Amino acid sequence: MSKAIRSWLLVVFLAFSAGALAHKVDDPAKYVTTRLSVTGLVENRLDLSVDDLKTLPQQQFAEVPIVNHEGKANTTLRKVRGVLLRDILTKAVIKSTDHGDIKRMAIIATASDGYVALYSSGEVLNSPLGDGILVFYENAGKQLADADGRIAMVSVRDNKTGFRHVRWLKNIEVRKLVD
Repeated sequence: MSKAIRSWLLVVFLAFSAGALAHKVDDPAKYVTTRLSVTGLVENRLDLSVDDLKTLPQQQFAEVPIVNHEGKANTTLRKVRGVLLRDILTKAVIKSTDHGDIKRMAIIATASDGYVALYSSGEVLNSPLGDGILVFYENAGKQLADADGRIAMVSVRDNKTGFRHVRWLKNIEVRKLVD
């Protein structure tokens, strides 16, 4: 593994670790997000409201337990409704200049409190996992509460869903890892 890749992975790890520590907050109202930006290596930079998300192909999952690092379900999302990350990226159109570019990209989801979740482009665009990475705005038939923001994200097919449950989702960035 090259020095540049190791350095980048260390930065991502530190960002993820800092975000994980910051995810519990005293005043969730100050982190509420009402818009989602899609940035980085995309042809169409997006700035999406909940109403904008509702115009994209909709998905609903009946029950999604949020399982922590110890394997315990802390809470369960029910009738969670939103849009697959894959469909948002299709609208944004990932930029690639050659055949192998997309294989070298990561998708970074960032919350307003600094929490970060990381996906490889392969798992989002080319695996069954991508069929369950949901940007959502509704739980149990209702708008998300301040504790989740108005826009959140979860990877419903992860074994420990809590690792990539992003409350207060504010940005999705597409970034090339290596040249």
